[in-house]
Amino acid sequence: MSWYRSARFYEEIFLNAFPMLFEDVEEESYMTKEEILGSAYTLRTLVRFAGFPGLIDIKRSLNKERGCSFITHNLIKLPLLDEVVKFNV
Repeated sequence: MSWYRSARFYEEIFLNAFPMLFEDVEEESYMTKEEILGSAYTLRTLVRFAGFPGLIDIKRSLNKERGCSFITHNLIKLPLLDEVVKFNV
């Protein structure tokens, strides 16, 4: 059974796998290093790489937190992903 997961779920897995990335990013007054890296991962990998060609389905929603608006993403893999991406271990 498949269900939608938040992009944050995948961001955490990515950041746990590559903790050395924190060394290459400067924290901003409005975003932490984790938020900067997570946002970049979601946009570049999930939305542009996997979402655009139809490997995943993305549901976007507008959230208002801390006085600003931002988009959150919930994702589910589509059958094409299993045909395109295969790992032999």
